[in-house]
Amino acid sequence: GLLAKRSGDRGQRDRIAAELEGGLCSDALEVWIEAVNEPTAVAAAREAAQRQVAAQVAQARASGQLGKITEAQLHQGIREVEEQIAQQELWAMGESPGWGEHDARLPLLQGAARGLQLAASADLPLLGSGPGRPVPMLTLTALEEEGGLRIRTAVVVVPVWRLPLPEGEPLELVLVPAGEVTIGSPSGEAGRDVYSQARQKCQGVDVEVVRKVRLESCAVARYPISQGQWRAVVEALNAQPGGLDASPGSFRPDDAWERYGQPGGLPVDSVSWNQCQQWLEALNGWLAAQWPHWAEQNPGLGSQAVSFALPSESQWEAACRAGVASPFHFGATLDASWARYDASFTYGKGRRGAYMRRPVPLGFFGLVNRWGLAELHGQLQEWCADQWHRSPIGASPAKRRGWFGGGGTQQQLLDGSALEGPDPGLAEVPLEREARLLRGGSWFNTPQFCRSAYRDWSLPAYSNSLVGFRVCCLPPGSLLGP
Repeated sequence: GLLAKRSGDRGQRDRIAAELEGGLCSDALEVWIEAVNEPTAVAAAREAAQRQVAAQVAQARASGQLGKITEAQLHQGIREVEEQIAQQELWAMGESPGWGEHDARLPLLQGAARGLQLAASADLPLLGSGPGRPVPMLTLTALEEEGGLRIRTAVVVVPVWRLPLPEGEPLELVLVPAGEVTIGSPSGEAGRDVYSQARQKCQGVDVEVVRKVRLESCAVARYPISQGQWRAVVEALNAQPGGLDASPGSFRPDDAWERYGQPGGLPVDSVSWNQCQQWLEALNGWLAAQWPHWAEQNPGLGSQAVSFALPSESQWEAACRAGVASPFHFGATLDASWARYDASFTYGKGRRGAYMRRPVPLGFFGLVNRWGLAELHGQLQEWCADQWHRSPIGASPAKRRGWFGGGGTQQQLLDGSALEGPDPGLAEVPLEREARLLRGGSWFNTPQFCRSAYRDWSLPAYSNSLVGFRVCCLPPGSLLGP
């Protein structure tokens, strides 16, 4: 894929892409993973469960929380809890034979998908000049069925555009279609009960309320902004003293990836919300200056330059889900071979894995959702435009477009724009009133914080190695093609 991307020979690029596409499309993965019955694994899981239950019972007894309960009731309850924990432990250990087939075959498909995307990147059309180039991509779903987990891969063909940044650094974009979408999480989704413990005045607030929003179509960056993309804009346009750092956060020029892989290919981190606004202002000014020149060379390009911004959290979640209602666009399970997060913790039917303590290069997993977007669960938290409100419906009447539903189940229909202005319910918490939204979780977070619906925040001047961003814009009409 890298050879094709860097080759000036269109014929060579096409031959490599055709071979990669053949490999990707000829060998779809479908594996069934069921409960483990191997005696040694079962015994080990049950022993671990018994230790865990014994510790919990001892703690409850010491604190007087057991109350009046008979010995028989206690032991029956203990046995039930042990069985539940043992089953969870078996799944977490990844002992089922189906995982072996998954681990042997999926990396080859991921490599073919990644290579094909690199090959295609050399010939992407300019955003706004007409239809995008259709690129075959790899998706994965993990469906919980009675007695186990069914994991499937599929190939989706997604139109892709690009915009050249300074120094020719490319920005790849896909279309998020217009329409009414449902976002948020149902009351029973695991992990949605964390807010009252970590955020002020969230008791009794449905922070992930299920809601319906109406969105305009927008073009969204396929990946978080990379270190190379950040540096290209800063170095070309940041002449004033005290400006943006061209290499913030974890960038190291002697890193093995910079020396031997794809320089600049890691996501940029340690950028604050305020710094992102400065970077976007510089980028949009440069695009406005370049646009007349590009329009001369591309007759289909309109006269109005595109302008980028941080997505609203409604845009972000709709783009992340790509029409899927489950906690992740993969389904109700997350696995360390699909995303970067703290895999020493599990979610759904996922396995326990390593905690790698750093992000991966963009495109590392070769997996996308059905709209062609990647690395939305884990990797880095991503800034959104919105001001933090405990309820995403907010108090602003400008967000209300109407109502949907009937029979006493009516809900607001929101316009999907960013919430601005402080949450009136946080008058006694001035720090949180100024905060901005973060979405997606990071390499540091456990999987419950990487769900599509999870909402986090930080102060707009704050930055750390867990935080990055991606961009979006409302596309010109010609982008949609005839």
